[in-house]
Amino acid sequence: MIRKPGHIDFVCATCGTPFFQYNNKDGTPRKYCSYDCYWGAEKEMTSQEVTQEFLKKVLDYDPQTGIFTWKITKRGRGGRVEAGTVAGHHSDRGYITLRLNKKLYLAHRLAWLFVYGNWPSKILDHINLDRANNSIANLREVTPTQNNMNMPVRCDSQTGVKGVQWDRGRWKAQIQCDRKSKYLGRFTTFEAAVAARRAAEEQLFGEYARDE
Repeated sequence: MIRKPGHIDFVCATCGTPFFQYNNKDGTPRKYCSYDCYWGAEKEMTSQEVTQEFLKKVLDYDPQTGIFTWKITKRGRGGRVEAGTVAGHHSDRGYITLRLNKKLYLAHRLAWLFVYGNWPSKILDHINLDRANNSIANLREVTPTQNNMNMPVRCDSQTGVKGVQWDRGRWKAQIQCDRKSKYLGRFTTFEAAVAARRAAEEQLFGEYARDE
């Protein structure tokens, strides 16, 4: 048979049958000899359990940037998604989410699985508070209390410092640990109350404490 320009020899990624076929529009070779094999591969992908092995089969992950990219060409809700495309979307809460096996996953949890081979056993905290920064150095396992400490001051705070407020003519300092509020005292100056709060944070939470 005469091969026309643009034809190449290839082996089907699903059934292993040798075939020659036109390249894709971007010049890359097609991986499947028929639509049956293409949809069969898609069905296999959506039936597998999400493990580190499966994750590395379908996705690349850059531990420096925290960005996932697809290793395969697949169907997406918006149409065909080519290999090499950045994976995931921003959620309303600022996290990156990915859909695998017809389920939605948080990208930072997938990053942990990709690098360490197991799902995180605790809450995953974004150290710099950027929920879209899924670089592995920006992720750490924390308890609920530690996670609450690494949060910014609430927008309705009157003082700009967590746990410090004006109360009956003095500055009151307090801190919450293990869902219990601990009274730190009342002070004549704002600076003294802040210092008491900082010292308690350092003692109770160490590296997980966040002042601002």
